[in-house]
Amino acid sequence: ALTVLNAMPEAPERYSNHWTVEVAALDGSPASGVEIVRGQTFMPIHGHDGQVVPEITALSDPGQFDVDHINFTMRGPWEVRFWLHSPSVDEERVVFMVCVAK
Repeated sequence: ALTVLNAMPEAPERYSNHWTVEVAALDGSPASGVEIVRGQTFMPIHGHDGQVVPEITALSDPGQFDVDHINFTMRGPWEVRFWLHSPSVDEERVVFMVCVAK
């Protein structure tokens, strides 16, 4: 599971957003050995991405990551996609659905 721990701004807005996320195991404990190898914003109704690749940095707490430059180029419904990798799972994708109002 992937959870947004902190978001700046709190509600998604156009252009640059900054999140702190945590990857957890099925029992809810922080997942160790997991990497977020890629992130992307994507607007399904228009079929385009946010034109900026988010910068992902592992934090010192297990399973926590800093994600900067989450870019939404316009208002409307967006997907924030993350590709995860771990020793036990080759690749897994997590998708957040968000609506950008401002």
